Amino acid sequence: FHHPAHPYAHGLLASLPQLGSRQTEGQLRLQEIEGVVPSISAFPKGCRFEPRCTRATDVCRAQKPGWTPLEDAGVVRCFHHE
Repeated sequence: FHHPAHPYAHGLLASLPQLGSRQTEGQLRLQEIEGVVPSISAFPKGCRFEPRCTRATDVCRAQKPGWTPLEDAGVVRCFHHE
């Protein structure tokens, strides 16, 4: 969980509150993943996360990403993973 490769996983972890911190006026708000989750009957043609992804490009709109192995033995489905 220290280095999420997929933009969705990164967004989820960024939305978690920090334990021991207090939100006061002027401090950093929790991040949210913009947009609306698509209906399962109307997924986009390409990557399912593309409409909400900050890294999306034309390839994301046109093709579904395949599984890509990561160095830490994990896998990710993203054309623009970190």
